[in-house]
Amino acid sequence: MKSIKKILFVTDLSDHAAHAYQYAVAMAERFGAGIVVLHVLEGTSSVNEEVLGKWIGARRMSELKAKAREEARDLLIGKKRHGVIVQEALECFCSEVQQGCEEESRVSSDAIVITEGKVVDGILNTCKETDCDMIVMAHPVRRVIDEPLFGATTRGVLRKSTHPVLLVPPPQ
Repeated sequence: MKSIKKILFVTDLSDHAAHAYQYAVAMAERFGAGIVVLHVLEGTSSVNEEVLGKWIGARRMSELKAKAREEARDLLIGKKRHGVIVQEALECFCSEVQQGCEEESRVSSDAIVITEGKVVDGILNTCKETDCDMIVMAHPVRRVIDEPLFGATTRGVLRKSTHPVLLVPPPQ
């Protein structure tokens, strides 16, 4: 079996994600691995951009996209207040969940990454860029009528990932 040296933990900052983080910590402790915590800020879809572009025109849409890219860049390097808030929330999230773990099994996060764009791409790109060996994420509860078996993000990660993916169900 391939050794696991770094685990990518994906969070939406929900209570369910906090539960899943406990499994990431347990896996990291078991394998002596580090944890990279990721939060992806979802951007607009190309379908939405196409519809919006029809209403506001291609030139204005291009200007708005450039402004959004600039804001995303500022967000990622922590210049925007919102980015600072998300960064702090992620740090508090990790700290609070760590306090719930047994004293001897506390593992620190190697990095906290915030990115923007398509969630599946953000997860897979971050996994590759940070050289992670495994992905841990919460498995959302869905009604069968909403989404067959898995949500779109979970399904996309499972289909495209070349690394093992641990899906953690919600607590009972």
